[in-house]
Amino acid sequence: MTLDTLVKLAEFIGGAAVVISLIYLALQARQSAQMEKSENYGRVFDMASAIISRVIENAEVANLMIVGSTNIDEMETVDRVRFGLLMYDIFGAYEFVFEQSQAKALPKHVWAHYLQHLEFWSSLPGVKKWWASKKAIFSAHFMDIASAYIEKPGLSPEETREMWRTW
Repeated sequence: MTLDTLVKLAEFIGGAAVVISLIYLALQARQSAQMEKSENYGRVFDMASAIISRVIENAEVANLMIVGSTNIDEMETVDRVRFGLLMYDIFGAYEFVFEQSQAKALPKHVWAHYLQHLEFWSSLPGVKKWWASKKAIFSAHFMDIASAYIEKPGLSPEETREMWRTW
């Protein structure tokens, strides 16, 4: 074997090693992205479960949700603040899902599912009134999405009371 042949063989082996390394890195990046989506999906589930658990386990919180979403003006100041924080928690979860979906760190169907929930909450008169004064605490992109639903006609306080009564 000549020196020239050895150099060409070394170049070939080096090139093959680079290609194999790039394939390996691509597979690792794909696996990492899949793990991130899975972890974010778990976080979304945990956030939703925490909110639901508070309502299930505490009749006072459930009442705050019902009265506040029906007519926030009927609430005392302390309850109005508590309702506002509950809504911030709910809309904050939606914002997280939206932002993660936009970053492709969650499957699109997850945001589509939560968008239906956002539409539901946005139809309630007390939530509409809360949003009018608190929307600026959210990101501009999410604010645009949520505001589009808030601005649609929604339920009246009477329809909301009946909805909760027959839930």
